[in-house]
Amino acid sequence: MIILNEVKEAELILKNADLSFCDVTKMINLLIRYFINNKGYSEEAAINETVNHIKKYRAGFTYTQWKTTMEKIAKSAHSKPLRNIESVPVTQKEIDKINELPTDQCKKVAFTYLVLAKMNYISYRHLWVNTADTEIMCTANINHNFDDFFKVLNILYTSGYITPAKSMLKTSIEVIFADVDGEPKFNVDHLMNLGLWWEYINGANYRFCVDCGMIFKPNSSSHIHCNKHKKSLVCVCIDCGRSFDIPEGGRIRKRCECCNREFYMKYRTQKKREERARKKKNT
Repeated sequence: MIILNEVKEAELILKNADLSFCDVTKMINLLIRYFINNKGYSEEAAINETVNHIKKYRAGFTYTQWKTTMEKIAKSAHSKPLRNIESVPVTQKEIDKINELPTDQCKKVAFTYLVLAKMNYISYRHLWVNTADTEIMCTANINHNFDDFFKVLNILYTSGYITPAKSMLKTSIEVIFADVDGEPKFNVDHLMNLGLWWEYINGANYRFCVDCGMIFKPNSSSHIHCNKHKKSLVCVCIDCGRSFDIPEGGRIRKRCECCNREFYMKYRTQKKREERARKKKNT
């Protein structure tokens, strides 16, 4: 997962408020860079502090397995400060330009590259994106095989939206339609589900989780949390008095599952009796 505000995410990890979003490699990367660049630790101290924290919450973690990786991250940490960005602006000119593309898949991929490029522009003053193709497809919310994805990239390239790196050994892509000086129309404050963000900008009925800000498609008017932070409503059955849970966004019920089934069986039986009585009376 691509993280917009790396400083805030590292602080959440240290508070053990959010350990589920990333794997061990990304956690190590964030924490070592945070300790060195934001706390002023030495490379050795940053590694030790990172190891001590991860051991508390990741069973089976051993330093010897990660020694080479951690030392490599620590050596390059000074040249890679953590991003501290709250949002990425998107202008109307960029939205109009993306809407000129022929398919929804092309538009989602173009929007994803645009947001990532502008994030890098804010941090490093360049519009290059060096992100794995699989992560781009996941972030853009498209279900493609690599052949279809490369066809989309070819459309973006021939249409003048992106430029690949000159070297065949590099996977970097430069976004050349970004409007870095324009007036923002929207501000993207979360880098997950950028494909849904694009649909939201174009009028789709999506919402943002009140806990984490994640964009999601609601199931009902009462659905205000993403799946990760979804809460249940506790209700009391009017027949048996037992408590039962209703998932957020689900239909409100007065009876538990068992009593509700029994109630509707009696209801249908009564309706059939009334129907038979009505037919008998008419004949």
